[in-house]
Amino acid sequence: MDIATLTAGERRRLVESLTDLTDAEWESPSLCAGWSVHLVLAHLTSLWQVTPATLGLALARRRSLEGALDQCARDLARRHSGPELLYSLRAHAESRRRPPLLGPAAPLTDVIVHGADALWPLQREWRPAVPALVESLTWVVTGSTRGFVPRDRVAGLRVVATDVGVHLGEPDGARLEGDALSLLTLLFGRTHRRDLVRGDGVEILLSRL
Repeated sequence: MDIATLTAGERRRLVESLTDLTDAEWESPSLCAGWSVHLVLAHLTSLWQVTPATLGLALARRRSLEGALDQCARDLARRHSGPELLYSLRAHAESRRRPPLLGPAAPLTDVIVHGADALWPLQREWRPAVPALVESLTWVVTGSTRGFVPRDRVAGLRVVATDVGVHLGEPDGARLEGDALSLLTLLFGRTHRRDLVRGDGVEILLSRL
């Protein structure tokens, strides 16, 4: 199964997990700092809803990629309700668009991490498929992740996902051990499930966030 197919599956899984939200839940905070659940969904649809020209203009105004993505998400959220964004995510689940200069694991990782951002504060379960987790975690630890996770954040670490049988990073590095989703979200700076990650690499990683 290729990565685009895995991404489509996780997008559809997220749609099903969010179909019955109340208005208050749509506007509740996610784990992504400063973003509501509504804004998270707006960001996830921006790959096909925001043109390169619009993103370029946002970059010129905000002078950072993070700021530009924030502006684009907010503009989309002002124009589209949460249910409308879910419809877009379902309709474009098989989209192969990806951020410039990044591989196909980037949009897969985006939906996995932001799925946790949206669902965990709502006390909802989020269980991405094992192959999707393996692809995403492998990319984050060993791939070119410009704009996602700085390479120095994972330097010198040995990442062991016990639930999927994956060992990544430096063979003799400081150990990070836990389930793949907890490891992945912690590498992105989400400490919501930090207690599920063990090893002498935990404090090293936390100092780098």
